[in-house]
Amino acid sequence: MLAMFEMLIVKQQMMNITMIRNMGNKRYLVIRNMGNKRYLVNVYRNKKWVNINFDQFLVGDLVTIGRSLNNNNVPCNLLLLHGSCILDESTLIGENVSLMKESIQTLEPNGYFYY
Repeated sequence: MLAMFEMLIVKQQMMNITMIRNMGNKRYLVIRNMGNKRYLVNVYRNKKWVNINFDQFLVGDLVTIGRSLNNNNVPCNLLLLHGSCILDESTLIGENVSLMKESIQTLEPNGYFYY
């Protein structure tokens, strides 16, 4: 029984290491974590809103995310400007813990902000 538990722990660690090594490869994230799911997300680029696939995000994109019927996940780390959400970081860092993420509107005006 203990050997089986240890085997499961080692297998999970190996999967996490593989995912972390390949995090820079967007194609890997799309195939491994999201399967063949392709869906459009509204992104503000070049002074206009456009629909792009979620795997085409760039650093600095302004993204609008709403509640969807398909329960789609967005594999990226975002700064929330408005609203709140429940964050599942398992596809990014391997921890299977859900966190509540609040917008920057809740910060105190004189406080420090680290991103």
